[in-house]
Amino acid sequence: MFSSMLFHFSMFLLLINSSIQMTFESNIGKTLNHINGSLNLIANLIKNSENQLQRKIDVMIQASPNENRTLTEYVDCQKKHLDAKNRQLVVEHHSKLGTLKTCLNTEYERINSKILQFTQ
Repeated sequence: MFSSMLFHFSMFLLLINSSIQMTFESNIGKTLNHINGSLNLIANLIKNSENQLQRKIDVMIQASPNENRTLTEYVDCQKKHLDAKNRQLVVEHHSKLGTLKTCLNTEYERINSKILQFTQ
């Protein structure tokens, strides 16, 4: 699940990087649409994974009703662990996106200043 998400996120970053090297303004719309599609795909993958996991948990609890409390405690513990791990990944990728945003803004300003030089 996470390897698939990281793959899509890496592709997302690769697309943004390649768009900087191409004509910035003509490709930004296409890139943003692709990013939006990738983010929607990731959101769907996460939702499907959560649903599958919940179904498996329900089956486990139904199969062992005497162990319901133990299984529920285990599931809660694992969810907390995964939430903490996911939060760390989100923080790391948010930082990378912040850096990327700064690069995009710098590149956009550089392109605009060149355009202004040619029009004067």
